[in-house]
Amino acid sequence: LALGASGVLLGRPVIWGLAAGGESGCARVLSLLETELRNALGLAGCPDLRSATRLRVATMPYFPGKNP
Repeated sequence: LALGASGVLLGRPVIWGLAAGGESGCARVLSLLETELRNALGLAGCPDLRSATRLRVATMPYFPGKNP
């Protein structure tokens, strides 16, 4: 999202939650993902999603055959 995406897909975890716990399992998975996103934003110094910008993302140059 910080690099310009307007959204992300979260299909597989939601399906796992649905299979494991029905509607409440699905809601629990979404709640956990929201908590993880808020924690990651906080650790990056972003008070909200809007403040997560390209400037906050560290990238490495790509060299074929030389990166792990």
